[in-house]
Amino acid sequence: MKYFLSLLNYLESKKHRVNRKSINYKKSLSIAIVYYYESEIKQKFVNKFLNNLKKDNKNIDLYPIIEFTNAENRYLYSFKIKDLNFWGKWKSNNANNLIYQPYDYLIYIDLNLNEEIKNILIRSLAKCRIGFKNEKKLFDLIIKSKNEFDFEYRLDELVKYLKMIK
Repeated sequence: MKYFLSLLNYLESKKHRVNRKSINYKKSLSIAIVYYYESEIKQKFVNKFLNNLKKDNKNIDLYPIIEFTNAENRYLYSFKIKDLNFWGKWKSNNANNLIYQPYDYLIYIDLNLNEEIKNILIRSLAKCRIGFKNEKKLFDLIIKSKNEFDFEYRLDELVKYLKMIK
């Protein structure tokens, strides 16, 4: 499945053309944040990051990727990796909403980048895709930080660089 999805993602990236024009952060209205839900500690950092952005009057949607059944009902837009079918199409309405909603910014805040996440990033209609992995075909803005594995520091750096976008 992984090799087939990799091939599908490659073909999709060749045919999928989206006019990506980043807009000024101050003028942006909608932001989608995608991440793997792993623990409440990580979620506290995400909520702090969310509150920093909400101070700027942004409409922010969280899309946690949930693999635990006990956390499934806590987040409005959660979805699972297993919602991706063999042909690279998502069965989850939340995943499809993430892909087809033209967000001003789509931010992927994790470091691990698998084929399922690549599928979302390739097909997304977001104007600007932001991430931390050096994948120029997937991200329009790549942020490198000194403490790459310090999640809280990485999110603080992200806020700093987002506010610099003009």
